[in-house]
Amino acid sequence: MFVNQHLEIGGAERQILNLAKGFARLRNIEGTSLFIMKKEGGFSGVYPPEIERNIIYSKLNLTERWPLKSILKAVAVWHAARDFKPDIIYSRVMPLPSTIVGKILGIPVVMAEINNPSRKMRTSLWTPHGLQTFLVRKSSRKLSTKIVANSYGLADEAQRFWKLKSRPHVIYNGLDIELIEKKSREIVKHPWLDDKDAPLIISVGRLVPAKGFPHLIEALEIVNQTVKARLMIVGGREQEGVKRRMLTQIDRLNLGNRVSLVGEKPNPYPFMKAADLYISSSLYEGFSNSLLEALALGLPIASTDHKFGANEMIEDGKNGLLVPVANPKAMAGAIVRILKDGKLREKLSQNARKRAQNFTIEKTVSEHEKLFREVVESASK
Repeated sequence: MFVNQHLEIGGAERQILNLAKGFARLRNIEGTSLFIMKKEGGFSGVYPPEIERNIIYSKLNLTERWPLKSILKAVAVWHAARDFKPDIIYSRVMPLPSTIVGKILGIPVVMAEINNPSRKMRTSLWTPHGLQTFLVRKSSRKLSTKIVANSYGLADEAQRFWKLKSRPHVIYNGLDIELIEKKSREIVKHPWLDDKDAPLIISVGRLVPAKGFPHLIEALEIVNQTVKARLMIVGGREQEGVKRRMLTQIDRLNLGNRVSLVGEKPNPYPFMKAADLYISSSLYEGFSNSLLEALALGLPIASTDHKFGANEMIEDGKNGLLVPVANPKAMAGAIVRILKDGKLREKLSQNARKRAQNFTIEKTVSEHEKLFREVVESASK
């Protein structure tokens, strides 16, 4: 039973949908279910048909303002697990309710570590809410049967930060490359997609500080001193004030006709496919799904060498260019280099497609299946 908070558009949600779909296709798995706490979200109604009939929605209509929401979420997960009777529970973003239920019902729980814990907790740890979040997350990791990290760098950091006895098991995020290619051919409308008068740079991600978009906007201002390029940012679910500050920056730098914030899109791939270059300006990650998707679409890539995962999927100079974090000048240099060098663009594009074959959803599902079977077998002894 896969457990997820909601169906909002995001990398974690896309990964758990891909995993659930992959397991639903396995003939040697008796049943796969996906538990969803809240029905709302951009992915609602667009999940794969393989899992549609096995989606379990919470019987409790909770909001973030409810007190003791972790306990109430655990009640909801308990109802679902009691009815479905899974051999194993996998949780990507609701670890504590899942581990509590696992302990009560005697079901092993595998939880995913998907982002840099020290960076996520850095600014909030010494606030009452931040301390509570830290204790909840630390407890969930202590109670889980197994932890899976999506990059080796993240596994090392998680072991250090949470003071775990052993390093989490590493399984990379996976891509449904065939589906990405198919969806990239869908028709979408935006005046820049067919206008070849200026190179199009694209970046995908939620409008949150961790994505480093202000540095990317500043880099574009430097780029436009040499090459008149456009930047399209696809993403929503912004934290309070982030979009407003980005729009203020765009106006201050006179980039209103050069930057387009197109918002949240369930299918970002046609926008990516039309671009000349993909950029990741992240300050930190766990393992960037959008970078993987850019590889699959054969886009030339420039990315910050963020922790974690960037240098585990991007081989600098071969299938992308890596630049220091929070360095607009270096980012601008990489962008100009790629846009001006046709041979480099072609090399990066060809090698990107080859590199993407190392991160297929089939490989990810196979590695998770092997791990789940080992966990269940060990728990039954």
